Amino acid sequence: MSYQLLNDPFQNKGTAFTTAERRSLGLEAYCRLTFKRLINRLSKLTLSFKRKQRP
Repeated sequence: MSYQLLNDPFQNKGTAFTTAERRSLGLEAYCRLTFKRLINRLSKLTLSFKRKQRP
């Protein structure tokens, strides 16, 4: 069921699934670290941007 849910564009919330929803729907294996990866990429991008602004 979890794989089918992720393939349904009307029910798939991507990273908006709460931790409780991920557990109850069996989605932990499919989208467990996506948010943390996004935050890591954003912080690396911010650091890179700040470094390039310095003369």
